Amino acid sequence: MKRTLRALTFVTLTYLVGGVAANVYLEWPAPMPNWLFYSTMFVLRVVGIGPENNTDDAEVMATLIVACLSWTLTGIALWLLGRAVRRWRTRTTT
Repeated sequence: MKRTLRALTFVTLTYLVGGVAANVYLEWPAPMPNWLFYSTMFVLRVVGIGPENNTDDAEVMATLIVACLSWTLTGIALWLLGRAVRRWRTRTTT
């Protein structure tokens, strides 16, 4: 039960913190960076959407790319933080 609760908390925190980070990045008043533009065009080519149909799809795909990157990086950061806290606790208790 304790392990399940810990995993559920980890997934929930990853989703919430990653979502907030993605929203902060997406609401920033700046043009789309080149890396995001080119990765979006690559994904649209892989999916099979032609260049004539990608005006609306490019923004949606860019949002999805940023959200996935944000969730992945947040999950890695939280996992590393959890490991560091666990090591610190075991070091201070012995």
